[in-house]
Amino acid sequence: MKRLHLSERRLLLLLGDIAGGVGALLAVTWFLGIGARPENLPVAVWCLTLAVIDGTIGQATAALDLRRAASPFGSAYHGGRAWLVAALTYLAVPYLSAPLLSSRYVVLQFVVAGLVVRIAWRLAYAAVARQPRLVTRYVIAGCGPGAVAIASAIATTLGDGHHVTGCVGEPGGEAGSNGAPNGGLAYLGGVDVLADLIADGQVETLVLADGGALSPALQRQVIAAYERGVRVVAMPTLYEDVTGRVLIDHAREFWTATLPELDQNWWYRLVSRTADLIAGIAGMAAAAVLAPVVYAAMRTSGPGPLLYRQVRLGHHGVPFALWKFRTMVPNAEADGGAQWARPGDARVTRAGRWLRRTRLDEFPQFWNILRGEMSLIGPRPERPELVARLEAAVPFYRVRLAVRPGLTGWAQVNAGYASSEADTLVKVQYDLFYLRHRSLYLDLMIALKTVGVVLRFRGQ
Repeated sequence: MKRLHLSERRLLLLLGDIAGGVGALLAVTWFLGIGARPENLPVAVWCLTLAVIDGTIGQATAALDLRRAASPFGSAYHGGRAWLVAALTYLAVPYLSAPLLSSRYVVLQFVVAGLVVRIAWRLAYAAVARQPRLVTRYVIAGCGPGAVAIASAIATTLGDGHHVTGCVGEPGGEAGSNGAPNGGLAYLGGVDVLADLIADGQVETLVLADGGALSPALQRQVIAAYERGVRVVAMPTLYEDVTGRVLIDHAREFWTATLPELDQNWWYRLVSRTADLIAGIAGMAAAAVLAPVVYAAMRTSGPGPLLYRQVRLGHHGVPFALWKFRTMVPNAEADGGAQWARPGDARVTRAGRWLRRTRLDEFPQFWNILRGEMSLIGPRPERPELVARLEAAVPFYRVRLAVRPGLTGWAQVNAGYASSEADTLVKVQYDLFYLRHRSLYLDLMIALKTVGVVLRFRGQ
């Protein structure tokens, strides 16, 4: 696996997972002689259906997280859990799945066989990925804050199998007067040492963290690195690939290149709006069914209305009234105006905590989706008072308003609860990544991850 890119490693994990599941299916159907029966669909259809389901579940869960995959326990646990979800989903698909439900023993054979193969594959991957000679080594050209940020991201997100050797740059420049960068990143010397580092096999990936044009000396080293087969990548690009976020300090490229293209794809807008209308109708029907149950639960926590109305900023900063099932005591902000909601907030009622954890409180927002004020997927809408404060503190915060806000989004399925400006900065980085890479595929992944969040009661 030496010099495999991050996307290639994830693809290798995914293909290994799918191959193991399909192999288990083929083994069980061959052993039982199911596929030879004339009334059955071709075995290829069964395998393709399982491959699609297994691959989708793998993409939507933590199964392809490279840090977890490099740990034997983490890789086996998350890979095995994804297989169980995929196998049960596959068994529930009518017509296109193999006829295994005739016997509980046959179902058990299929699930256990796939689980054993999956765990064995994951343990083998983790063992190989952790071998010292296969560790991907990074050297960063530039020793400023960007270098420290990407080194920290690699260490915390990728873990074993990835190692930052250090940074190179001109002493007394970005590295500081003593040539040592902040953040504990090792200083290796000037750019001229790159040739020796590459020759010694200490560089598989050269990360360009210096802003602006490359110096002539660094240009020569970059060309030499290409000639020696070293991968050369810009720091903002690698940061996005590693974290799924856009680094705010390097977001100017996002502003100038990505923003003008937003909402220009008519096909994406058509499919997205059609999905919004279908989801809005289904969601409002579900909200109507849930309303009596939710109201009865609310009454156990005291008096108050069923619904809560709050002004939020929508597409292009246009205010709109967002609806939710009420989760706080009446007049929760009567004393202090707009406030951050915090974990363990005393204003949240007992029924409200349950509604938030299951995200049932969000169901009335399907009305906002039907009205076109929101979309199913997008950055979460924020209150005007908080937007004014966050604009001053968080660069590019208002860029989120370039698209319709969403019921769920990339930040909601990846980041924790935002109870401060620092937490919001992380969520904005996720939102900018979503705007930069927005597509039907990413929207589907967010929807599937949201289902996982709801089923695990991870809502806030």
